[in-house]
Amino acid sequence: MNGVVQKLINDHVEEDRLLDELRELSNGDEMRRKFSIFCRNLKYHIYLEEEILFPKLDLSDPMVIELMNQHVAMWNLMAQIEESYDINSLKMLSSLLKVHNAIEETNVYPRLNELKLEEINEQIPDGWVPKFMRGKTLTF
Repeated sequence: MNGVVQKLINDHVEEDRLLDELRELSNGDEMRRKFSIFCRNLKYHIYLEEEILFPKLDLSDPMVIELMNQHVAMWNLMAQIEESYDINSLKMLSSLLKVHNAIEETNVYPRLNELKLEEINEQIPDGWVPKFMRGKTLTF
C-alpha cells in the first residue's frame, strides 16, 4: 500500500478515536478543544481528497460525486456542532463518517493505491470549503 493511501486510512482511525473520546467527555472546554482538533484533521483530510486525490480519478464517477456531497454534509454538521454542541449531531456525524470511510476504503482507496502518488505536504488555504459548497448556501 502506498504511503498516501495509508495516511488516509490512518486519518480515518484517528477520526474514530477522537469521536469516541468526544462521546465520553462531559467537560465543555475539553469537548470544544477535542472537537477543534477533530475538525481541523477532518477538514484537512477532505481538502486533500477533493483538491489533490479525487481529481486523479474520474470526477464524474457517481461514487466520487456522492463522497463529495457527503463532505458537504460533514462540513455542515461540524459547523452546527461548533455553534452549539449537540450529542445527536455528533452521533449523526459519526454515523455518516463510518459509512463514508467504508466507501472510500473499499471502493476509492484501492484505485488510488494503484497510482504513483507522491507524499503530500500541502496546507489547507484559509477559507477553503468543499467544491460542492462554493457559491452556494447549503444546509444539512
